[in-house]
Amino acid sequence: MVTQEEQEGLVLARLRAAGFSNQDLACTFGTYDPDFGGNHQALTMAQRYAEEFAVPMGWGLLLWGGVGVGKSHLAASILRRVVERFELSSRPIRARKWKLPALLARGRSLFEDVAEMEALTEEIAKLDIVWLDEFATDVIGAGTYERVRAVETLYRVVDSIVEAQVGLVVTTNMSPEALIRELGRLDPTRRVEDRLRGYVIPVAVRGESYRLAQREQRLPEWAK
Repeated sequence: MVTQEEQEGLVLARLRAAGFSNQDLACTFGTYDPDFGGNHQALTMAQRYAEEFAVPMGWGLLLWGGVGVGKSHLAASILRRVVERFELSSRPIRARKWKLPALLARGRSLFEDVAEMEALTEEIAKLDIVWLDEFATDVIGAGTYERVRAVETLYRVVDSIVEAQVGLVVTTNMSPEALIRELGRLDPTRRVEDRLRGYVIPVAVRGESYRLAQREQRLPEWAK
């Protein structure tokens, strides 16, 4: 019989292997404050997604809002809860967190290596849930050659997720309207835009930066 402490250790080890930072590991639904910014609906949707998650899932959430409003906290909590639910099952969840800039950089370096690019897409297709963090069009680059590589990599990543019906959580500072507009501008074929729009449900996360609020709470009056 696995103890609760042992299960927690297994979950944390799996999340570290998935690319979680120490800050991500501290995030749970229990430590999320929905009163800060009035994000009760966002919390409810994130919790329902985690509790109803199944393999394959076939759709995902787009958590969008300003800097420091708690998008990453919700995303980390979703993946943590999904991993917890399946950790002691016959097949634990295969999860992965990627920051989009790092993923695009990896794809650009593999662009002319067909076998390695195929290996990347196959790696993605074998996952059960993916968290794409820092999802923004400004990381794609301005140069034509660089942009073509980045857009093609993004298409292959998103297409692999959609085709394999992998669960998906996207966190972005861009509004859904701005994101779709910019994706359409960068990729006139609209392949990425079409797949993303058909796969994720936008969830607004509102409020001011909790980091600044916590800073004010930590500092003594004389230091403010």
